[in-house]
Amino acid sequence: MKVPTMYVVIGASGQVGRQIVSQLSARAVHVRAIVRDAASVAGLPHVQAAVGDAADVAFLTQALQGATALFTLTPPNFGAPSHSVAVDRFGSAVLAAIAASGVRKVVNLSSAGAALPAGTGPIAGLYRNEQRLNTLADVDVLHLRAATFMENLLTKIGPMQQFGVFPDMADGDVPFAMVATADIASAAVQALLQPDFTGKSVREVLGDRDYTLREAAAILGQAIGRPDIPYVKAEPADAKATMLAHGFSQDVADKFEEMAGALTQRRIQSTVKRTPGNSSNTSLQAWSAVFARAYLGH
Repeated sequence: MKVPTMYVVIGASGQVGRQIVSQLSARAVHVRAIVRDAASVAGLPHVQAAVGDAADVAFLTQALQGATALFTLTPPNFGAPSHSVAVDRFGSAVLAAIAASGVRKVVNLSSAGAALPAGTGPIAGLYRNEQRLNTLADVDVLHLRAATFMENLLTKIGPMQQFGVFPDMADGDVPFAMVATADIASAAVQALLQPDFTGKSVREVLGDRDYTLREAAAILGQAIGRPDIPYVKAEPADAKATMLAHGFSQDVADKFEEMAGALTQRRIQSTVKRTPGNSSNTSLQAWSAVFARAYLGH
């Protein structure tokens, strides 16, 4: 008798995970969604909510029973006193649960720059989690190294509305890849449904092209009818003070400063090479409609 397919999605209520669950549900395949609140996936056909903490080894091991494949990621924990401790705790729990459960196919959302062990801010934690997963014997692991999410630009809405500027700690004239989370989700779903990856491998998802932050400010400003809004290089102390006011820990804020420096120095960009195969379709101009809706409804 053929064993039915079933996919487990960690982070199923997040920006990428929610879209993966939705796309799998639309294809009428069974999904077990790891969530904190069952309401976040309520109403989706073929989706079973597994409510719990993905860093709880016993819970996650049980949730992985019978899984055809697993999608995992490292959830953000911006308030963690030590980002490294939080990332390593989560990564170790996922590793132990995979080893105990018998799942044999894993798609792991990572990041451009995760080839570097240090100097990349929070991305260094994804490097360590890649290395952990690579120790799994007899488990095929695909690391999806995604570019910066276009959705991260939604954080610019506040300063654009309040101060009429588009600020960032990274240099405004250095291009880097940006990708819509919908494109990441589509790549993950394709890998889950057609798991032809073997061993330990890497696949990049880089969006349609590279953009500078100055370009991004112009594109998004045009979309909201405010083409006059300029990019402004933020002083790290000011940017981090704002982050702290919004619940970030000092350690996480410092790591974001380090990541901005790595982008400015092109260290992250140097780890990827754009090809037709790793360039997805959604342009920043097309995605700007998402930004405009959020801006106008904010």
